[in-house]
Amino acid sequence: MGESRFVGCSLDVTDLLNVQQKLRESEARLHGALDGMTEGFGLLALDFTILEFNAAAVHKETRQSSDIIGKTHWLAYPGSEHSEVGQRYNKAMQERVPVTLKHKYIWEDGHVRWLDMRAHPLADGGLPVFWRDITDPKQAEERLRESEDRYRTLFETMGQGYAELEIIRGPDGRASDIRYLLLNPQYERLTGIPMTKAVGRTVLEKFSGLDN
Repeated sequence: MGESRFVGCSLDVTDLLNVQQKLRESEARLHGALDGMTEGFGLLALDFTILEFNAAAVHKETRQSSDIIGKTHWLAYPGSEHSEVGQRYNKAMQERVPVTLKHKYIWEDGHVRWLDMRAHPLADGGLPVFWRDITDPKQAEERLRESEDRYRTLFETMGQGYAELEIIRGPDGRASDIRYLLLNPQYERLTGIPMTKAVGRTVLEKFSGLDN
C-alpha cells in the first residue's frame, strides 16, 4: 500500500497585518484631517481624474461625491477644460509648478461663488487642489468699489467747490499751516488753484512762490 506524504509550511504574517492595519489607520487619520478642513480639497491624477474630494468640497456641490470621484475634471465640470481654471491646471501638470487663481465659478444649478484656488504638483504626478470661498469679501470689495465710483462721480460733477484739507500743527500744538488733500474740479474753477499743483502742498508752500 502506497504512502501519502504532505508537505506543509507556515508563514508568519503578523508583521504584514500590523503594517496594513497601521496603513489603514494612517489613511483614516488623513481623511479625517481633510474632511475637517474648511477649505475644499481635491486630488487629480495625471489624466485629471478626480481621486479625492473632501467634505468641504462636497458641501459646495449639489451632487454626491460618488458622482464626481472617478471622473476626469473635464467630465465632472463640463467646459472647464478651456476655462482659465483649466489652463492653470494644465500649466501645473505640464510644467510642474504651483498655480493660483481667484475666479468666479457658476455651478450647474446656477449658484455663483468666488473661489481662491491653489494647486501644488506632487512628485508622483498628482495634483492636489485647494480652494476657499471668498464670495463675501469679494462682494464687499465690489460694493466698496461701486460706492467709490458713485462718490467720485458726485464729487467731480457737483456744483459746489469741495476741498479736503489737513491742519498741520507746530510743536506747541497750534495750527501752523494747511495741506491740500483733495480738490474737485469746481473748486479749481472757483479759486483758480490747479489740482495737480495744489494737492499734497501746504498753503504756505503754494503761496510763497515755491509752486506757482
